[in-house]
Amino acid sequence: MLLIAESNGTNTKTAPSCDKGEFQCLDERCIDARWRCDGINDCGSMEDEIDCGKKQLEFTVSVFTLSAHVCEQI
Repeated sequence: MLLIAESNGTNTKTAPSCDKGEFQCLDERCIDARWRCDGINDCGSMEDEIDCGKKQLEFTVSVFTLSAHVCEQI
């Protein structure tokens, strides 16, 4: 996290800023930018999931057929 100082002539205010590759939450925490728009509320207030637009999720569905063979002794 970087700190950026702002001055209005009388007071100096230090505002946090996230590093490259990070996203800043409203509570000023920095999370990995890859976590933004991933469908998981990482910030706690959903700001990392706002304004994401439609995101196509890719997944693979595997179907298995199980069969049981029962052998009976005659």
